[in-house]
Amino acid sequence: AIACDAIGAENVYGVSMPSKYSSEHSKDDAADLAARTGLHYRSAPIAPMFDAFMDALGFTGLAEENLQARLRGTTL
Repeated sequence: AIACDAIGAENVYGVSMPSKYSSEHSKDDAADLAARTGLHYRSAPIAPMFDAFMDALGFTGLAEENLQARLRGTTL
């Protein structure tokens, strides 16, 4: 919202990257914010990438949680 005020919604791009752990509430909030501010919005689920890494590497615990963050950063 701050970026939309500062440089105009037409210049702001929002990307939601939900995983299987993302709540419906979180996904709805992201879409609602995009609609209210008028920014460009895209949802790009990370589940396929996450599942591929998990199948190949078998991470557990904290490593599994960190993988989600790394995938989001890499995707952007």
